[in-house]
Amino acid sequence: HRARIMGLTMAGRTHLRCGARARSRGGAPCRAPVVPGRARCKLHGGRSTGPRTAEGRMRGAEASRLRAARQPRNRGRFVPSRARQLQIAYSSARLESVPVQTSLIRAARPTG
Repeated sequence: HRARIMGLTMAGRTHLRCGARARSRGGAPCRAPVVPGRARCKLHGGRSTGPRTAEGRMRGAEASRLRAARQPRNRGRFVPSRARQLQIAYSSARLESVPVQTSLIRAARPTG
């Protein structure tokens, strides 16, 4: 979960800090102010509007799934993506010279 670090302005008002963990400075949190309406500074994704193309959305979904699979609480529950399942099925079929099960091949779900 994102840290909510408060900073003080010169006038004494509080504002949120980014808090993203830096790879330098010993892992100290970023002290830059957040982009208004966001939780991160402009350097750590606060200005991002997200993926624009269907391909970009697919890459993001796959990256999210892989990241979730690496979490300790999800160990042993990893399920390969549909594309990876097909790749595994085709490679094993080529090795065994057995036809691929057509039940693995489904029409793409409609987006929307």
